[in-house]
Amino acid sequence: MLRRVPGARDYLPADQAVRQEVLDTLRQWFADHGYQSIELPVLEPTELYVRKAGGPLLTKLYSFVDPGGVRVSLRPEFTASVVRCYLETVGRAGEPACWQYAGPVFRFDPTAELRSWTQAGVEAIGQAGVEVDARLLALATGGLERLGVREFELILGHVGVFTEAIGGFGLSERTAATIVAGMDLLGRPGGMETVRRKLAELGLTATEPAAAELKRALQTLGDEGARVVVRGLLESINVDLLGARHPDEIVGRLLRKLGGWDDPATIERALAFAARLAALAGEATPTLARARALCAAEGVHAPALEELAALIAALAREGVTRLTVDFGLSRELGYYSGFVFDIRDPRDGAVLCGGGRYDGLVRALGGPDVPAAGFAYNVNVLTERRVVGSLAEREAAR
Repeated sequence: MLRRVPGARDYLPADQAVRQEVLDTLRQWFADHGYQSIELPVLEPTELYVRKAGGPLLTKLYSFVDPGGVRVSLRPEFTASVVRCYLETVGRAGEPACWQYAGPVFRFDPTAELRSWTQAGVEAIGQAGVEVDARLLALATGGLERLGVREFELILGHVGVFTEAIGGFGLSERTAATIVAGMDLLGRPGGMETVRRKLAELGLTATEPAAAELKRALQTLGDEGARVVVRGLLESINVDLLGARHPDEIVGRLLRKLGGWDDPATIERALAFAARLAALAGEATPTLARARALCAAEGVHAPALEELAALIAALAREGVTRLTVDFGLSRELGYYSGFVFDIRDPRDGAVLCGGGRYDGLVRALGGPDVPAAGFAYNVNVLTERRVVGSLAEREAAR
């Protein structure tokens, strides 16, 4: 007997009825707030995700070359597809768009129960500011309340705080970006060592203390002095043994590699700071205060901290006051640039909804510099909880 593929699920009529009810409720909720419905293809060019999605997601793509020779992927999420559609249709002049969507997404993860599930969400393209972000978050929490979900926790973070703070250490762009990409790891045991290994694998730091000492010594000689010393060392060990390339080419390559290394002591300071920042989580006001104190003690400037504080104040004006701040909160997608959030079930930590601001994605995909933010619900999780809730209500009524 043939069975369904691993990570897939069948939905029988009773479950499907609840699932459809969830989708219909969310579609109407989005429409009531001005979000127009669009439908997008399941297959997208793989390059769409390679450009800006980030390493963790790329390892989970279902990708293949179609019969026409085009490398394609099953969409792992909707945001990149929405931006691609925006640029192909209405977005060349940077016009705003408020769109909603729903459909399946696919990610290969052998440890996950499901490798395909349904998302329903919205994207607000061409709008910026904390008031916009607050309304978006209020829309996300309000949708859950419309579905009858009363128990949930909103967890708020901000990628910009991390990016600005690490930028204050004067590291190279690639080194800083690698540390920022590891923010979700740095607050966990062993996280610093994992990020250190990643930096070494990418050739961004010296793996041996002697190599770091060599770089520091060469820096004191200046460019021309370093070139003379390295050329002399190569000639003393018979540079002809190194291949057919010209000695000057070899010298230049070695110096460029050495120049790509940041000072190990500075990297360690940045990693230690990042780990402390990523570990900050809790009630909004005291957690923000601890983050400000940490940045001040290290002498780094992070204006996004005040943007996060302003967002929390704007949320209060929208009636959203139940939240926590987690500076280690990171989403699997590499394009987020500002606030990020999860809404979770406090009973088991299941993620009901998530999203954030991604101001650089439109530009990264070839469009104008247009701000954007959005979120998506996990319809499968919501359906499951609605089924359980309905069963409990029926049992209580007996």
